[in-house]
Amino acid sequence: MTDSGAAKVEPAGSEHRILFVSDERAWPSDSGYRRRTAQIISTLASLGPVTWIAAPRNRADRGTPLLVPAELANRIDPILVPAPTRTVGMTAARWATGKLPWPLAAGDWSRAVEELRSHRHGFRLVWSMGVDALAAVERADIVAPLTIVDADLESLKLGRQLASGSVEGVLRRSIAAVDVRRWQRLERRAAATVDGFSLCSDDERRVLGAGGFVTPNSYPAPAGSGSLTGRRANTLLFVGSLGYRPNVDGLVWFVDQVLPLIRTDRPEVTVRVVGGGLADDHELRRLAGVEVVGAVDDVEDELQRAGAAIVPVQWGAGTRIKIIEAFAHRVPVVSTTIGAEGLAVRSGDELLLADDPGGFAAACISVIDRLELTEGLVERANRTFLERYEASAVSHRLAERIRTMPGWSGAPGRTDERP
Repeated sequence: MTDSGAAKVEPAGSEHRILFVSDERAWPSDSGYRRRTAQIISTLASLGPVTWIAAPRNRADRGTPLLVPAELANRIDPILVPAPTRTVGMTAARWATGKLPWPLAAGDWSRAVEELRSHRHGFRLVWSMGVDALAAVERADIVAPLTIVDADLESLKLGRQLASGSVEGVLRRSIAAVDVRRWQRLERRAAATVDGFSLCSDDERRVLGAGGFVTPNSYPAPAGSGSLTGRRANTLLFVGSLGYRPNVDGLVWFVDQVLPLIRTDRPEVTVRVVGGGLADDHELRRLAGVEVVGAVDDVEDELQRAGAAIVPVQWGAGTRIKIIEAFAHRVPVVSTTIGAEGLAVRSGDELLLADDPGGFAAACISVIDRLELTEGLVERANRTFLERYEASAVSHRLAERIRTMPGWSGAPGRTDERP
């Protein structure tokens, strides 16, 4: 198979073996998290042969074989070991009697740990996608000269969700408040025990403190240069997984509070919603001015026609690949401040930022009406994309970072025995 989420990197000649453990698939790269997973495992495959153990936590995962792009098939050995979700009762009992946050109490990694124990030896690098994957590696007693974890700061994300008021019910808010502290403890412990904690932005690195380094989210450079001609100025595009709560909450805010203001002046404006996961009976499917497209095979067609991309995210953490994707395709972006967090961009330079309904509506109308403004935004945004977020450049920088780490080069690092 082929997939745009795979960074096209060449083997570097080193045959250090690598163990890559993830809680999600990488291909097809139909979500931001999968795209990041694909980016990292593709980079690692340029450094040495990779044994990939994936334990998808998605309740909807059907256990179909792991997909790997054809150009990486001889570098990656994929092993699928599903991590089923425990019942609510079992999860509640584990949560109440242990110290795990609810999502980790719900995941059953026992089969993955058994598989990992059969792959305990001979790896130069162990890379875990998420603290749940890292915990499974530790339970399997795997120690390598170099251990790295890549994770969002779930404590930051959950804390912001609580502050936004979108956690409903006294019991759920109480559990979330406890889980913020539990996530913080796990994140601090991981940073103190691994050789590197990979994060997607400097903002998150500063929150984590010592031990963190930045692996930016990325996107491959499109084949075409992109043009504003042929776009439908009155079409606003929202791209994102609608199984991800921050996306749904942000989209509902936009449709309820922003879109009516836009359509008062511009009744012809519509918003196209591209992404899977929205319930069949969700109210968004019935609202005037909203076209729910669902998942598409190629989002580039949507990007080439859109007048602007909107990112009305109200809470969350990490960085939004949907913004990097729009930058790559020279699509003007209107976002909230939280939506653009971590990308080191400024309103009026690469995109427009607004956090209140009136300001967001005015920004959308500006990119519809003011061609000169829009042309300047997309040119500066595309330069930023090429300098910081283009996939092959990000892969090169990550590979060079790993090559210079003591555990990789053979200098003293973590030992092969536990203390």
